[in-house]
Amino acid sequence: MPFFRRLPFKRGFTNIHRIRWAEVNIQRLDLFDEGSEITPALLQEAGLIHDVGDPVVVLGHGKLTKAFTIQAHRVTSGAQAAIEKAGGKVKLLDL
Repeated sequence: MPFFRRLPFKRGFTNIHRIRWAEVNIQRLDLFDEGSEITPALLQEAGLIHDVGDPVVVLGHGKLTKAFTIQAHRVTSGAQAAIEKAGGKVKLLDL
């Protein structure tokens, strides 16, 4: 029997350069005051993300009722449309 078939637990590949995104849905952002500027550090203080070092992605699940400025590394098109519809702005950060 070939060596790779004798060791099934050794199969696969783990990418050490994988980017772990900190995901935040727009419905969770309603806890912030209207007009505030939301940064990754502020998201960590609120308990919405675990590590400030992880890049933040804003997802478009839910409804947004307040207008504020969001700083994130990536924003989905649905989330950006909902943020701008509520009167807010999106600032993209570098990775």
